[in-house]
Amino acid sequence: MKSRKNYRIFLICWLIIAVLMFVFYFYYLINKNIPQIIYLTKGEKYRLNIEMPVSADINSEDIEASYNIAPKAANNIEIKTYGSKFSGEDIVVSGENVGTGRINLKLFGIFALTDVEVRVTEKLDVYPGGQPIGIYLDTDGIMIIGSGEIILSDGSKAEPAYGIVNAGDYILAVNGDSISSKEELTQYIAQSEGREVVLTLRRKESIINVKVKPLRCNDGCYRTGIWVRDNTQGIGTLTFVLEDSRFAALGHGISDVDTSQLIEVDKGALYDACIFEIIKGENGKPGSLVGSIDYSEKTFEGYILANTNEGVFGSIKDVSAFIKDKKTLPVGYSQNVNKGKAYIVCCIDGYMKKFEIDIEKIDFNSKSNKNMVIRVVDNELLNTTGGIIQGMSGSPIIQDGKMIGAVTHVMVNDPSRGYGIFIEKMLESCE
Repeated sequence: MKSRKNYRIFLICWLIIAVLMFVFYFYYLINKNIPQIIYLTKGEKYRLNIEMPVSADINSEDIEASYNIAPKAANNIEIKTYGSKFSGEDIVVSGENVGTGRINLKLFGIFALTDVEVRVTEKLDVYPGGQPIGIYLDTDGIMIIGSGEIILSDGSKAEPAYGIVNAGDYILAVNGDSISSKEELTQYIAQSEGREVVLTLRRKESIINVKVKPLRCNDGCYRTGIWVRDNTQGIGTLTFVLEDSRFAALGHGISDVDTSQLIEVDKGALYDACIFEIIKGENGKPGSLVGSIDYSEKTFEGYILANTNEGVFGSIKDVSAFIKDKKTLPVGYSQNVNKGKAYIVCCIDGYMKKFEIDIEKIDFNSKSNKNMVIRVVDNELLNTTGGIIQGMSGSPIIQDGKMIGAVTHVMVNDPSRGYGIFIEKMLESCE
């Protein structure tokens, strides 16, 4: 009798586990195949790609709430859903007004799976880029990249800033006086004549003051052993320009080579770049575009206002001259991206061209700038560059006549493959 009771408990436990596994499986499929954010142009209909018995409810009371059953309307936006997989019909989402709403997806109309934000916008076209650009950034404060030993006047060694400053800190002021360059910092340290100085630092989200005592070195100068950087520069690819002069480039942020931290920008500039050599990529050895940047007024193209994980953003100086003879492309949002044939636009041999790629994998809900896995299949590009190389970051990705994103990274062990970012992520950072 007892064994029969234990057997029933065993079966019930396994039944519960099976049901949970069933629900989690569908939850996994939903998150893999449905974006957490769907972008629609006004009046557009989107068919949810769900091959399972799922129904959709509209949340109208609080668009931040999840899994609430609510009437078929939403804050600031009219969203319509047609049918459900539970009733054997496809689910179609339609945004009638510009705004934001939220739909809740339920398995069998009972089990809450996930909620999807719907953002309805006006139709948007962009001018595609593809040309190489020179980037110059001034850091917002003087970036500390590390500290080290110095040789003192008596021949001994010391590290005055050890344990006081961290790599990635930004120096904002010395003894209460604001500074913005390495030269100013060096001057203040030299004038200290060994007296303790107070450095005002920005450390992540906090502003702190620390004290450092400069020491006299064997060349007679006073130093703290702090290594700093106040600017950086490089070559990348322009992604797109909007009619109001805003631009986006790179598809990823510019990080410091020593600390690997995203550089905080005070101001920056965009220049024309001249490519004079292509180093072909090989397995385990990324290639690169080698070029020069003329930092003069005649090659100045625009102002850089932000450096984010999604790219570099700013405004073009003369947008009418830039977009001359260029044609716009409509934006293609992530839910319209498909595996298969697409193109990238980049500049090799002095000319901008379209090269065929294959989109191998799509990650709708990745939080990073690696939303697509792409493979270069164009023989001309493979023979010239080996695939994706440094400097091509930001190259526009086009599919079905729409601008869907940009190249961001190369796979080091296979330069024919790399990653791309969805265009809506760059548009959000461009605002």
